[in-house]
Amino acid sequence: VRVSAVKKAHYAQFPTLKDFSAVNENENQKQEHQKVEKLTAEILSSTPSGDASNKDTLLHLLNASANNNGKKCLFFDSSQNIQSELTQNAYLNAIDGDDEKAAKFVLTLKNLDEFDDDDDVNEDQKQLQQPDHCDAVLTMKECLANDRYNAKLDSIRRKLSMAHGVSAERVIITDVYVNGVGVAYTVSDLTDNEKNKIITQSAQFEQKMKNLF
Repeated sequence: VRVSAVKKAHYAQFPTLKDFSAVNENENQKQEHQKVEKLTAEILSSTPSGDASNKDTLLHLLNASANNNGKKCLFFDSSQNIQSELTQNAYLNAIDGDDEKAAKFVLTLKNLDEFDDDDDVNEDQKQLQQPDHCDAVLTMKECLANDRYNAKLDSIRRKLSMAHGVSAERVIITDVYVNGVGVAYTVSDLTDNEKNKIITQSAQFEQKMKNLF
């Protein structure tokens, strides 16, 4: 439970779908994003000197490295009070660092009641289970750690794949913890289009998640 509390605090720092929606509706940030796009285009339209110690060459190298990894590089001038913000999917690109399997998303469920039919558990066993679902969460964690099949995890993975519009194989559940029930996961090989769809259509994505869960 103590470990779950630490994880809950960590994942609470992740932006929510409502955060993305608020950003998308903020006209000032839209204007800032246009400035970022313009500055990036200006920088990349110039021919680099070839000297790695020069800023222009360094920025071209950073852009090339991002493109080679299937990501988009945007440059902004912090001296103009322009900050990196969510519509540039900076969060989705940066949160994993060098770890492709690091959790990018967290699904928070009030309970696991809708998944009870997935397990072969009789009514007497259900009555003995702890109301905060610690027993089920521990079982799920053990299955994740040992790469074993678990019906609840499989059902959650399939529903998440439907929400994201990807194959279930691309949904990688990395952790579960008590938070109600928190499910940390990532989607492998997210393209820029898939990231932008989550951000720009966050309200629709949130409703789809609510319908599925």
